[in-house]
Amino acid sequence: MVKIVFVCKTFTADKQKWTYLDQDGDRSLSYDEFRKFLRPEDDNDLRKIEISSIIKEYDDDNDGKVSRDEYLKMTGIFIQKKI
Repeated sequence: MVKIVFVCKTFTADKQKWTYLDQDGDRSLSYDEFRKFLRPEDDNDLRKIEISSIIKEYDDDNDGKVSRDEYLKMTGIFIQKKI
């Protein structure tokens, strides 16, 4: 039997948010905790986790910033030109 595990970058960010919100460590979120999980922009610490994870996900050259080209690639607008 083979167990295939696929971990995407989004899961990593979600795991950080989940852990932050799951204060009692029961691996479950209450209604209010889950509402915060779904709306990280309403909490300063969750917003920082969310933004940092987005930068890490799309910062292809690892310079700590999202360049214009990285942003365009992230949004699906990026078109590679052949010269």
